[in-house]
Amino acid sequence: MKRTFLLLVILLTSLLNAQEVMLRVSVKAAILPEGGKVYISGNTQNTGGWNPAAVELTPVGALHWIKDIPFKPGQTVEFKITGGAWEREAVYEKGTLPQNFALRVLKDTTLEIFVPFWRNEADMPRKNFGGVVGKVITHKNMEYPKLLPRDVHVWLPPGYDEEELRYPVLYMHDGQNVFDPATSTMGFDWRADDLADSLIRAGLMKKIIIVAINNTRNRYPEYTRGDTTDAYMEFCARYLKKFIDENYRTMPERENTAVAGSSGGGLISFRLAWEYNDVYSMVAALSPAFKIYEIDYVSPVADYAGTPVKLNIYIDNGGLGLEERLQPGVDEMLLALKKQGFEEGEGFVWRKFPDALHNEKAWAERFHFPLLQFFGVKK
Repeated sequence: MKRTFLLLVILLTSLLNAQEVMLRVSVKAAILPEGGKVYISGNTQNTGGWNPAAVELTPVGALHWIKDIPFKPGQTVEFKITGGAWEREAVYEKGTLPQNFALRVLKDTTLEIFVPFWRNEADMPRKNFGGVVGKVITHKNMEYPKLLPRDVHVWLPPGYDEEELRYPVLYMHDGQNVFDPATSTMGFDWRADDLADSLIRAGLMKKIIIVAINNTRNRYPEYTRGDTTDAYMEFCARYLKKFIDENYRTMPERENTAVAGSSGGGLISFRLAWEYNDVYSMVAALSPAFKIYEIDYVSPVADYAGTPVKLNIYIDNGGLGLEERLQPGVDEMLLALKKQGFEEGEGFVWRKFPDALHNEKAWAERFHFPLLQFFGVKK
């Protein structure tokens, strides 16, 4: 009997251990980053949720740091190494921001990384990153009560200065990542300027204005829930919308106003369109964080009993890494929308990209879908 019990304990222990594997990240550098500390920043909670100073590695030598991080077997992680800020990101060729590390952790693994340089803005001029297609006007440090100041960038369509026409407007979140890889957090941008310019010049898309709203270090509370989220939505839907309409030749009606974003930006885009339906008629939510951790915006939509909401909706998601954990929330939101009377078709579209990761590069590769859904020229 005792032997049977012992075998059972061993079996249960083995099963429990199999539910977790360890990734050891070992970083060696040629020189110290400013401040002397090294961090991992990735797409999972235990790698900091893309906070560049959340998860510090432990020094084990003058220029050597390690960190053991638990994962579920088969879990995919994307990450970068930083010196505590994106301005001190690890780089492997001067003048070039690296792609994310991406790894599916199947068993206990040690990943050894050598960092020859740390990012320094002075050594990495903007011209090295490709720049912006078209004309962008930046409004610096826009303020609103309860929010941190932020820059807002306005992309104007080709011919704007020569014409007297008015244009539909697309508002986008995480504005640093929309037009220019030089300012993008991950070194890749949405290429919204390139895509819109190309589609317009090909005669496939109407001319539009794109407004990119920078995030701040309060991105999470701004995009998810609570008083800060309420203030951010008021800023976008009331204050900024009025400012753009007064200073640019827009078509201000809701029928000509769209909002788009990804991840938390996809969540706040959907919330804005749902709760400020008098302002927006179109919403694109790429890889949206509808229901994950303590976030749940599925229930408010499923339980909504007010005047029917009319929207042109585009939702998509990938299939790897964080995308896997976002999938249940997307599935539940699709059911909630159908409960509210939405039918998948021309004005309510969901697309799945099974091999796509959770990053700007992936979103850029499919951003033409919502652009054409909202602003496409019908032949």
